[in-house]
Amino acid sequence: MNKLEFEEFISKIGVFLARQELTTVYNFFDKNKDGQIQYDEFIGTLRVSPPLLTAQSDMSERRLAVVKHAWQVLSAKGGN
Repeated sequence: MNKLEFEEFISKIGVFLARQELTTVYNFFDKNKDGQIQYDEFIGTLRVSPPLLTAQSDMSERRLAVVKHAWQVLSAKGGN
């Protein structure tokens, strides 16, 4: 998803950021710096980025399934 789609995505889950904050967070997730956040980049970042996760270094399969479903629903119109 591109930056505009990402902004829509996070606002749908109740996160509202200033323009500079949005750019910083977007760049954090866009690991290969191609201007698109792919699912693998998104989930990979969530899996290893404290403090998003506590002592666990990986997500449970159930949590991963929820995140994947949310990604598919929220990014369906963008196709990424």
